[in-house]
Formats: sequence, structure tokens, C-alpha cells
Amino acid sequence: MAPLADCRITRYNPYMRRVLVVLSVVSLITFASISSQGETASTLNQLLEKVLAAYGGEAALSKVTAFSEKGKVRSSGRDEGSVLRVFQAPDRLRVEVAFPGETPEIRILNGEKGYRNGVSVSGAMYNAMVLQAARFTLPLSLKKSSAVEDLGTADRNGHSYRILRMPLSLQGATLTVEVDEKTGTILRSTGSVPGGPMGALQFVTDYSDFRKVDGVLFAFSETNIAMGQKTAETHLEQIQLLDKVPPETFLPAGAQTLLFLPVFRLLS
Repeated sequence: MAPLADCRITRYNPYMRRVLVVLSVVSLITFASISSQGETASTLNQLLEKVLAAYGGEAALSKVTAFSEKGKVRSSGRDEGSVLRVFQAPDRLRVEVAFPGETPEIRILNGEKGYRNGVSVSGAMYNAMVLQAARFTLPLSLKKSSAVEDLGTADRNGHSYRILRMPLSLQGATLTVEVDEKTGTILRSTGSVPGGPMGALQFVTDYSDFRKVDGVLFAFSETNIAMGQKTAETHLEQIQLLDKVPPETFLPAGAQTLLFLPVFRLLS
């Protein structure tokens, strides 16, 4: 047997050379792809941690299971009205809106059921309520979701935003948020929900006037846009964290207005 040092391939083989080159290129591409995915995931996780920190931290946000909001709302062609919203995680929501000279409108979401002024609703009306409730789960729901997409950055009004999108429990629905990378605050959310024959419905909310309530950050001002048209401006005057909400708050039988009662009466 020849010595090991003499066991060499001395013949030039162009085919083997091409195979080795191809394998090398494939290995480099695969490594680069894995590295890029790892870098993106790491950057996304860092951003989510910054967002949670801006809103008070994951521990504080996890303790917020219910809250109420009261304030004023302006809508085109109407005098200033009043608004009350009561939310209980993850999918209980009561919204009351009253304009001068009009009967208050009461919308209730109770899991898989929705009501408007005590009457059961479905389709676009129900879907819109699901979307509004989903907005109230931000930003903690971004951290809990395993399907958040990082859509990169975009410029709007001279500012650069990071765009994140996640699916909602409602089939075909998504919630997209625009994050200020400097502050970690969510400045816009865009919800897309199935609208039946009308196609997908899009609802945009711009957030401003951020203040902390018991250590948790809330936006006290919102601008609402539906299907490209500005619909309302909401300016909250009071936000209260609640330990619990009476179950009848989210039942159609309880569809008598709470709007003009003190918030503490919700707990009685």
C-alpha cells in the first residue's frame, strides 16, 4: 500500500471543480440567510422590548386586565359629544357615544357576540368591534403574538416609523402598527377586517398626548380614519384601571347608558 502522503488526486477534473464551486456558493447563501434571519429577529425582539418599556414594562402591562375611558368626541357635522369605553381583556368591550340632541349609541362586544343598542349584530359591524378591542390589547399583544411580521421602515410627515403587523383571531383580520423607534410609542394602528360583499374594511387610528396612569402609558388623544375618510377625534379626560367589571356591562340587557354616571359606579 502506498504511503498516505502519496494518495493524492493529481488529475484535473473540471466537473468536480464546478460542483465544489456550486456547493461553496450555496453554503455562503444559506449562511447569509440564516444570519440575516437571526439579525432581524434579534432587532425585532429589541424593538418590542423597547415598546413594552415605553408603556410601563411587561410586568405592569400584564396586570392591566380592565379599564374605563371617558372623554369628548368630535365628528364632522355634529356638536361635541361624549364617549365612554369599558374594556376587559381579551375581548369584552362596551362603547357609548352621545351627541347633543341624539339618542346615545351603545355598542357591546362580548367575545363571539356583538350588539348595537341591544340588538345582535354580525358582519362588518361585529368585525369593527373586534378590531377596536384588539387595539386595546396593544402593545402587550405584540409581544405575545408568535406571528408578528417586521415590514421594515417607512417615512410619513417627516418621521421614520417601524412597521409591524400581526394576525388577529378573526379570520382574515390583521392589525398593523407604526412604531416611533426613538420613543417606542405606537403612533398609528391600521386594522384590516373582512367586510363581506364590501371587501376588506380598513380602520386607522393615530395616537397622541401620551400620559401615564398608575405607571402605564395611554394615548389620551386619537384621530380615527375609516376607509380613507376622517371620522372622529377623541380626547380622553379620564382613564381608570379596574380590578373587575360587572358581567352585565357586556350584555344586551345592560344596554342602558352608563355614560353620565361616575366611573366608580361601574364597580358597584
